[in-house]
Amino acid sequence: LTGQGLPNPKMAGRRGDLIVEFDVKFPDSLPLASKELIMNALPA
Repeated sequence: LTGQGLPNPKMAGRRGDLIVEFDVKFPDSLPLASKELIMNALPA
């Protein structure tokens, strides 16, 4: 996220970039009811 990180002490009023990292783990299998619930919750 550009300009959303920590303040830059060398440049007053400027902020660094914020890097966000996600570690998503998906299950190997899901029951049909769970799949349908997820499919209905997410956009097509």
